[in-house]
Order: sequence, then C-alpha cells, then structure tokens
Amino acid sequence: MTNLWLPAEYLKRVLPDGFFKKRLLGKNFSIKRTFLRALVTAAALDEQELKDSYKRTIDFYRKKEKKLEEENAKRPEVKAANGEKLLKTRVENLVVYSQSQKLKDEHAGEYYIWLPSSSEEPRPEHQLLYGEIRKVGVGEFPNDDYGCKCGAYFLGKNPLDNEALTDKQKNKLENLIKKDKVIL
Repeated sequence: MTNLWLPAEYLKRVLPDGFFKKRLLGKNFSIKRTFLRALVTAAALDEQELKDSYKRTIDFYRKKEKKLEEENAKRPEVKAANGEKLLKTRVENLVVYSQSQKLKDEHAGEYYIWLPSSSEEPRPEHQLLYGEIRKVGVGEFPNDDYGCKCGAYFLGKNPLDNEALTDKQKNKLENLIKKDKVIL
C-alpha cells in the first residue's frame, strides 16, 4: 500500500501514453466497445458508472449537434464533439474519482496531508488546504468533487512517527489526535 496519492501520476499508470489519441466514439456518437473494455480493465472502473458518464456526455454532444444543424454549420457532428475533449475529461475525472473513493475506504480514520493540485488553474479554496493535516472520513477529501487534481500523503498507522511532518504539522496532528480521543 502506498502512502502517496497523486492523481496525475495515477492517470499515467492506468491510462498509458496514447490512450486518448484514438477516437473514443464511432459514428453517431456510439461508444467503441474495445475502448470501453480497456478502460474498465485498466482503471478497474464500474462499467455501469462509466456507461452513465458516457451517456450524459453523448446526450450533450447530440444537443450541441442539433443546435449546430439549426445554425446550418458545416459538419455539425465533428464540431459538436470538439475532438472529444469533454468526453476525455469526464473519463479522466471518473478514473480519478473512482480511485480516490477506494483510497478513502482503505485509509478510513487515518490522517493525511492535503497535497497541491497538478491543475494549471487550481481551485482557490483547495489552495488554502495545501499542507493541511486532515483525517480521512472527516470533511472533504481530495477528488471528492470531479475535476479536483489535488493529492494526499497518508501518514500511516503511526502518524506521529512520520518523518515527513514539519514541527508545525506534528503539533497540529498531536492536537487532532488528542481531540479525537476526547470525542471517543
């Protein structure tokens, strides 16, 4: 079990180079089955959840295509899909979200440090959490909401023995642990 959760690195591992270079959709926005199978296998995703995400995206593409047709745009299907950017982003978000939920279950009750986002434009409210020590299962966790690319460093079963902690973080952690013992 690893202590470090970095969504961008996880995506590189489960979605190898070139994974999104091929088209994911066939004609009329149909899903290519080989891609669906590969994604379910590679990222251990729930197939129904993935299909639901596809359906929402394809519905969006179809509405956009209809609007473009009404405007007499050339090649409305191609323009509506826009290089499948929305679909690819949603798939990445689903892969990250799914894995982060598994990590929450695996590390329930443990402490972690909120790590910075790999996003080009990190969310200001998440930037305030960088370096914060939190407990899994209490409050927001990185990637709880789609699109978040923040990470987590899990401090393990004996968090106060972790050498990665600064003195300030160690003091905060000691206070959190004392508070937890009082609540129990």
